[in-house]
Amino acid sequence: MSGEVSPRSPRAVNDPEKFHFPSRYHQIEEIQQISPRSRKFIGNDSKTDMRICIQQRSMLDTKDFANFVRELELCVKLHHKNISLILNLFLIPTYVDNFYIVYEHYEHDLSYIVTYRGWIDYKGGFTGAQRFSFIAYQLFCALRYLHRANIVHRDIRAQSVLLNSRCRVKIAYLSKARHTSEESFLNDDPGNDYYLAPEIWQKCEEIKKKWQQSKHRLEEFKPRLLPDTSWDIWAIGIVLHEVAQGKFMFTREQLDNARDKTELIKDFTQVVPSQIELQTGLGTESGKLKRENGVELLRGLLQPDTSRRLTAETALELPYVKWKPLDGDKTTPPAHCITVGVDKVKISTAEWRSNLSKMISDYNKIHDVDTWVPKIPEDVSLSADRQLKRPLANP
Repeated sequence: MSGEVSPRSPRAVNDPEKFHFPSRYHQIEEIQQISPRSRKFIGNDSKTDMRICIQQRSMLDTKDFANFVRELELCVKLHHKNISLILNLFLIPTYVDNFYIVYEHYEHDLSYIVTYRGWIDYKGGFTGAQRFSFIAYQLFCALRYLHRANIVHRDIRAQSVLLNSRCRVKIAYLSKARHTSEESFLNDDPGNDYYLAPEIWQKCEEIKKKWQQSKHRLEEFKPRLLPDTSWDIWAIGIVLHEVAQGKFMFTREQLDNARDKTELIKDFTQVVPSQIELQTGLGTESGKLKRENGVELLRGLLQPDTSRRLTAETALELPYVKWKPLDGDKTTPPAHCITVGVDKVKISTAEWRSNLSKMISDYNKIHDVDTWVPKIPEDVSLSADRQLKRPLANP
């Protein structure tokens, strides 16, 4: 499936040689400078013939230690074609404050197709409804895999779902994921509150009242909750609704000005499900991709009653996303793939740097940075023009 999106033009690095990346990586270009200590590059990997993304991260922020440990552990242990995979990890001696992570490069995230609507048009032999259905199918395959391991992503949003020109998606940014048995602080990253399920807001309000009754300082209030897989399902519902409607669910102003976010979300859940409609081109008049089936899917995801909300398993049984399985769609996660309690580790910046350097050195002892070729899950895109292994299901 190709032709629906085109990559943005990256910004060339002024002097790529100065970064001393391993020789296997070439034609390096900078695409984003997140901060002075965090940058993103794209290039080619001569060992795998893949387009890759190299992320530069800093060793100076102890807050990132737990997040990185968790992300590294999950990306190494999990093995699913719709979940982002770490391809390599290395240090550069001349830049001792940084470390570098290599991922497969995907041109966009789903926020791109929320605003760019050309993908809905019929071209390349595929309709917008088929693309939308295929995106949803892949997301549920990835979530089914995570949830079978009792892992909740906790940061599902349009920006955390990567998309390439062949309509393949990967769920990325696993640093906020938690095991369902691990009570933890809510993810407070900017923008995450757009995608929080109504029961999260309700539980936070209940905890907040008890906090105030105990006469604690309100500015110190930071709730801890046991994560639930239904949170991810709600968030995917918001993402797919945004993709279907071509606009984001809430504005920053709406959320910031809401006196009670619980009521705002509650009002939304009461009104929007009855008004859900697929944009022209995302539903057919008949067949499995008919408009009513797409609406049924979104309503099931955005169900405020968690006992009636869809799961990844039940969503995959609905006609609108029922595809012929490709190799690797249905795999079993390892029994133990996430360490509980990493957030409770208290270490200094010096200890953090020492531990991280050792982790990367241990990784490189097993995976030689210049020759290591990871085992790629089936059907990962190796080139922009590679075709689907099996034809798209007919609507």
